[in-house]
Amino acid sequence: KKLKKLKEYLNLLESEDELLQKSQKYKTYADLLMINLNKIDKYSKEVELDDFEGNRVKIAIPPLRNINEVGNYYYNLSKKMKNKAKNIQIEKKTLLEKIEYL
Repeated sequence: KKLKKLKEYLNLLESEDELLQKSQKYKTYADLLMINLNKIDKYSKEVELDDFEGNRVKIAIPPLRNINEVGNYYYNLSKKMKNKAKNIQIEKKTLLEKIEYL
């Protein structure tokens, strides 16, 4: 039973590339939001902006106390994804060792 759970968890882990792509996406969101703070209604749940290549991007606005914190929110998400990407190989290795042990 425990072996099955470990294998499922191992399969659910995202790849390092996926995490780095998410990190870059969140950093781009943060940059766009910081540049366009004046265009964001503080009560809106999402905003549609043009990215740096001219493509239209919808960005969800988290419920924050202050609209100025929205950039930091996405910068922090980007940082978390980058750190997770760094450590994903260690986590996979640990899970494989546990599976082999069982």
